[in-house]
Amino acid sequence: DPERTFNRSYTEYFINGRKEPVGTLTSPKSVGKKIGTVSEIGNSFFSVKSTEKINNGDGLFFYNRMKDISGIKVNRVEGSKIFPQSMKGIFTGADVFRNYDSAFEKILGSSKTERKISVTVNFYETEKGFALFLQDEDGFTGLAEINSAKEVSLSGSREDAIKKQISRLGSTVFVPKEVVVKSGSNYFIQVSALNDLRRSAVKNLLEERKKNHRIASALIKKEPMNYPFKKIDYTWNVTNALAEKFYKRHGVEEIEKGFEISSDTRGKQVMTTAMCIKYELNLCGKLQGAEKKWDEPFFLTNGRDRFRVEFDCAACMMKIFSE
Repeated sequence: DPERTFNRSYTEYFINGRKEPVGTLTSPKSVGKKIGTVSEIGNSFFSVKSTEKINNGDGLFFYNRMKDISGIKVNRVEGSKIFPQSMKGIFTGADVFRNYDSAFEKILGSSKTERKISVTVNFYETEKGFALFLQDEDGFTGLAEINSAKEVSLSGSREDAIKKQISRLGSTVFVPKEVVVKSGSNYFIQVSALNDLRRSAVKNLLEERKKNHRIASALIKKEPMNYPFKKIDYTWNVTNALAEKFYKRHGVEEIEKGFEISSDTRGKQVMTTAMCIKYELNLCGKLQGAEKKWDEPFFLTNGRDRFRVEFDCAACMMKIFSE
């Protein structure tokens, strides 16, 4: 359920042209998945019309009447009644989102996604004792044998007990696909002996895999090819010796240092983006018919950092420059 942690449907980001704004001006935080609308408010509780199950410890998110963001934690749930830590800002009709699902997080925390290699397990009798033969899905094998006295069991069939012990591959990279027990008689074999046999067979199989492991490699023949430009500027982001060597090998004669290592960054363009501040604020004269009631250029500031914004309306792009 990607909606719990990712916002997949909020914007197409101009895939099909410029339509709706792409920014969220209310909050940079994830609001989570919408779970419903507040239908009732009572004494220290509220109810939500929803098909989702709300759990103790969930984190909920909504916009108050002033359109400010509000977050609350669920203390307990009784039927359709939700008792949060605080009722501040909650009103009937408010859309409620869940940005922390305690039950979902618990499932994620306990899940174990592992890649296992399937093996067939064969246990059989030998002249002097018993053997365990493993063969994995890639065709590699591991064999282990023990010398053991063959004592016939007096308490019934031992096949299930043997299968249980030799199938215990949980702590290894292997998982049993098929387990076969072949023996001429119904022998009693100590659990410790079966465990030693299994560990030795697994060890031998791993060693066989390592011995035969081959790393595929490809030889890259470096051939100079004429680059379309003889001179490149800081926008090509050449910030280390290897990058510079690459371009020179392909015929570039003049290389300007990348922006990050340039000694003078004033006035240099740092970004070109389809996201446009004018459009986001409904100030676009071209597409929204807004009247121009401001002076340009615009500036973005963050502490001591200041960036000049220019608008290329013909290309419907926004450019940002360092100051």
